[in-house]
Amino acid sequence: FTQIVQGFADRFDAEWHAVLGRKLGLGPDHPQAGTMGLEFLEHLARLGGDFNLAFRALTDRGLPGLEAELGATGDQALREWGMMWEGETNPETREEMGQANPVRIPRNHQVETMIAAALSGDLSEFQALTHALATPYTPDPTLAAYEAAPTAAERVTQTFCGT
Repeated sequence: FTQIVQGFADRFDAEWHAVLGRKLGLGPDHPQAGTMGLEFLEHLARLGGDFNLAFRALTDRGLPGLEAELGATGDQALREWGMMWEGETNPETREEMGQANPVRIPRNHQVETMIAAALSGDLSEFQALTHALATPYTPDPTLAAYEAAPTAAERVTQTFCGT
């Protein structure tokens, strides 16, 4: 048991780096996946970017799309990271990003709206959200409302489970 617990951190790091590698189109075994992934997340945090929308912008439109999504066209640090990313990826690996970066995710504000409606007997929000999330990796302009980040008024700061 002790050996399992002591090995957890290394295993977690390896899995986390593999996930970041797939999300960034580097592949799960890329030696820089962890470093590049953490740098990417730091840029998103610094620039106030929505993680899902930023990963998807990078997936669909590359560095120019990411810069546009973040409103950071002149950000030199992001540009340097993006140039390094472009040098480590290729069209095939970038295409694979589409299966690692969903277009739609269950956002807290949408889930809260659905729960409130369901508690009052209205299941239409549940059905609509279920429909939107049935194909999370497939772009669909008719489901664009389920892609947007919450507005300031829609942000959920405490979830149903209390976290």
